[in-house]
Amino acid sequence: MSSLSERVDDLPLVEGGVAGVAAFVAGYLVTYLLKVGDVAAAKARSASDGGLFVATHESSTIPAGDVFGEELVISAQESGVQWTLNVFGVDPPGDATMVAWLYEGAHGLNPSGRLVVETGSESATYALSLAVPVETYLLLVPPVVLTAAGYTVVSRVGAPEEMQAAGRLGGTVAVGYALATVAAVALFRWSQTGAVLNASGSSSTALSYGPNPLLAVAVMGVAYPLVFGALGGYVAFRRASTDAPSFDDTDRL
Repeated sequence: MSSLSERVDDLPLVEGGVAGVAAFVAGYLVTYLLKVGDVAAAKARSASDGGLFVATHESSTIPAGDVFGEELVISAQESGVQWTLNVFGVDPPGDATMVAWLYEGAHGLNPSGRLVVETGSESATYALSLAVPVETYLLLVPPVVLTAAGYTVVSRVGAPEEMQAAGRLGGTVAVGYALATVAAVALFRWSQTGAVLNASGSSSTALSYGPNPLLAVAVMGVAYPLVFGALGGYVAFRRASTDAPSFDDTDRL
């Protein structure tokens, strides 16, 4: 136990925490710059052009197919389009929130949501998916910022003599990245309630969207920074080993 405690005490948790938060912010900002245009375009699309959300019927205790159909394309714009968020009595998510979902998707997560329509004791449930794709190039953003963060931590505190130790030092970026992930999952969770008119009268609606919190913290907040932070630490170790003078060089000096 004392050996483990000493190893933990030797870790640069503060430096790793700061670097982890910085990596998260950098990755989010890069994603924002790359995708905010697509988000704005999706929010301006009509349902016939793809809309903002696609809702797929999951289950119901009412003939949901007769009321809404098996699949709905929901637009964010307030127009004559049949299915808009305004029809359901809710406001669209903000650009920053939608970009956060895409950044979460860049970590291999699959944010999703639900549309629940209730009329009295009966209800219908639809699964929501965002009509904005996560392109392959976005998958490179988290590994790049996390590797850079791990490299920075090891470079600043000094590369150790062992490769495994360098990996542990680089992996400390998980401290800050996990905290930032928890904050983002809580902050960018979208949940609203409203009402919609149908053939039966008025029905209450509830829409929600976001990642699975536990999975997000485990994969995005812990696994990614541990792996790629350690990779950055290894790169810093290799560079330090390459740059270090050999015995022959020392003798010549």
